Amino acid sequence: FKYSMDIVLVAIESPLRANDMPEILEIFGWCSTVRDLEDDLSKELINIPLEITSSILNFETLSIKQKMAHPKTQAWLIEETQKAEKLFLICDDKMNKLKNQHGAFIFKIFLHSMKKYTRVYNA
Repeated sequence: FKYSMDIVLVAIESPLRANDMPEILEIFGWCSTVRDLEDDLSKELINIPLEITSSILNFETLSIKQKMAHPKTQAWLIEETQKAEKLFLICDDKMNKLKNQHGAFIFKIFLHSMKKYTRVYNA
């Protein structure tokens, strides 16, 4: 995500780089996981930590819906979303400091597009 973000910023001749808001990179990872989780499970790509899946009886044999709805999966998704919400707060604070710099709007666009996923898995 870092290099993709940097390419966009370089292309618009911004002095900013992903390192100016490293938390956005963690948010990209979180969003990519939660947004695509069900689709990834359908392709047998398991992006749920092993400590979660191994604690769910017969995880491999469950349907995708059962895997997604399992209380341990839901608890993990909520926990990860709460972590992301804290990162969004840090990014919001950094946005206030960067808002007048050329290219800051790129961070804002990405943050806005990812923030909607916090409503999917919150406690």
